[in-house]
Amino acid sequence: MVTGNLRAVAVAGAFFSGFGQFFRVMIQILSIVILARILTPSDFGVTAMVFPIVAFATVLQEAGLGAAVMQRETVSREELSTLFYVNVLVGGGLAALLVVLSPLVAAFYGEPRVGPLTAASGMLVLLGSLSGQPLSLLNRNMRFRSLAIIDIMSLAVGFLLAVGTALLFHTYWAIWLLSFGSTVTTFVLAWALGGFRPGRSAPSRQIFDMLRFGGNMTLYSFFTYFARNLDNVLIGKVWGDAALGLYDRAYKLMLLPLVFVNAPLQRLVLPILTKTRDEAPRYRSVYATALQTALAITMPLVIMLIVNADRVIALVLGPSWGDAALVFHWLSLASLMQLVTTTAGWLYISQGRAYHMMIAGAGSSLVACIAFFIGLPWGPTGVACAYAVGEVLKAPLLIWWVTREGPFKTRDAAACLWPFVIAGLCCYASVSILSHWLPGHAVLTIAALTAASYASLLGGLLVTGSGRACLLRVGQLADSGTGLVMRRLRPSQAV
Repeated sequence: MVTGNLRAVAVAGAFFSGFGQFFRVMIQILSIVILARILTPSDFGVTAMVFPIVAFATVLQEAGLGAAVMQRETVSREELSTLFYVNVLVGGGLAALLVVLSPLVAAFYGEPRVGPLTAASGMLVLLGSLSGQPLSLLNRNMRFRSLAIIDIMSLAVGFLLAVGTALLFHTYWAIWLLSFGSTVTTFVLAWALGGFRPGRSAPSRQIFDMLRFGGNMTLYSFFTYFARNLDNVLIGKVWGDAALGLYDRAYKLMLLPLVFVNAPLQRLVLPILTKTRDEAPRYRSVYATALQTALAITMPLVIMLIVNADRVIALVLGPSWGDAALVFHWLSLASLMQLVTTTAGWLYISQGRAYHMMIAGAGSSLVACIAFFIGLPWGPTGVACAYAVGEVLKAPLLIWWVTREGPFKTRDAAACLWPFVIAGLCCYASVSILSHWLPGHAVLTIAALTAASYASLLGGLLVTGSGRACLLRVGQLADSGTGLVMRRLRPSQAV
């Protein structure tokens, strides 16, 4: 376990990150539920055609420099300023390029509404480049409370802007405004709370190692981009905006469990892993505890979603979205594998292994892209099914690749994951049986199935000694975190 000051920072950070992420996910769920009942699948399909273009520009704009700052043991203000200028220069050029290319994007899809959306999205890229270094500095300094405020406020503003526009005008621009409102608010708060102000730049030789690291990270992000966006491009091109809208909503809903846990955990764990990478026992303990905590929180929910995809889609999106249920089923199976594989990035970055991360990204992307083409003739459902099969096949290879070097070995990964294999099978069996006895798709039915899934996970973990040890570590972390946060909050409540 983490000890000393790092332990105090970890448990307090876990509280604030979890608090912020809880409200963030609640707002995301509300936006999915409300917008799906106001707008049409075609509206979502049009915006989903644009976002792969924006995502590609974002990969180039970030240039991996945020991760480069995180993995550096020390970084000066001059070096941060230089990286900021690089971000802004690249971001400004990409924003202008989106405006120029917007007619070609519309022509590719044969959809004129895509052009203005693409041009307007250049502003998202530019604001993202301006926010990159302030956010990286906040994360590096473990200012989790400020990051939680940014998370909550940015998505809340985007949500209000999007829902208000949808109610008043019933236009697909409401979906774009969700991202716009969030991006603008993030930009304002990052500069207000971060304390970063660019100044004199450093000589290029001082940041060469970070640029090289960022280059490998960019290549990794470039490969990962295709695994995350080629499916949207292919479905939009071949099957049209309505089919893409169904796929897009199912995909966004599938991501929520991953976003709820893995994103705040990465923000919390990555700087701690970086600081303890020369202390192998502590490093292994930090990563193992974080991985098992993520699995304990997320796995039961994902298994419930796999078994009850039709019920969840009917409840969350409404009866008119029934065709998205089977897509959601297969994508949820893919996310079950990603609960583990996405955390591999924490090991690569904290150990400075950007090249190995790039190789893993290339192989993973190749498998995903082949799966997309294989499943495309069967529409969104075929793409989702082939993608899920690819994730199942490549997960063991990705785990072996990341653990073949560094303090966290393959045997450590096996010790972490084995109890959850047993517990996951218990979850699946109990939820499948109970689903036959509980009718309908009401909130209480989904809640009962979710509770049964978590109870089954608990029972499955208690069966093995390593599972009981996992529950003990997670319980100790939660107990110490609650105590520390309450002590920190009492003075502010008394004022």
